[in-house]
Amino acid sequence: AGYCQLLYGFPECSDESFCNGFRYGVHCDGGTYVAIHNLCDGEMECKDGYDESICSANSSAIAEFKSDKLCLRSDIRNVKLNKSVPLFNFNRCGPVGRVPLLPKIMFDDTPYCRNYLDQTNCSDEAKVGLNCEIDGFSSSVAKILICSKLRLVREREALCDNGLDKECVRTSVSCEIHKHQLCDGFPDCKDYSDEDYSEC
Repeated sequence: AGYCQLLYGFPECSDESFCNGFRYGVHCDGGTYVAIHNLCDGEMECKDGYDESICSANSSAIAEFKSDKLCLRSDIRNVKLNKSVPLFNFNRCGPVGRVPLLPKIMFDDTPYCRNYLDQTNCSDEAKVGLNCEIDGFSSSVAKILICSKLRLVREREALCDNGLDKECVRTSVSCEIHKHQLCDGFPDCKDYSDEDYSEC
């Protein structure tokens, strides 16, 4: 994977740390990079524990980074975290899936937040898949969630109040896309089936 492809391609995951002018994850004093999936996971990656100190609901970082949302952290590496963590710009809309666990262990697609709220209201417009109301508020949903092939992402509940983020259409054996991509004059499927669709 290359830089900013929403897939962790380097062992330290730094290829996704700075994209389109936005930073993701944190840098410790001394320069060590901590990717989003390693934040608030119960293990200190920074020597001073900074990556874990920002994780409580009363953390000073909430005021510093103007966070007004919390989400329930996913259970990872068979560790039951069961805690609410703040959402900041630097832990929103990062990669989902292909997380390196250990050098010889492949990847899983465990999300940062159990309910995927971290994949809403992206600061980077390039990561926005669609806009809708979530809990009655105008919001955006990251494109990485829209008609994803990742199992856990596909099985998640809808984020949009009207379920818009889950309205995918299979146009052929090899292609499934969001209904808003049908017949829009731009071929999103390699076989062009979204533009030859029967309802166009």
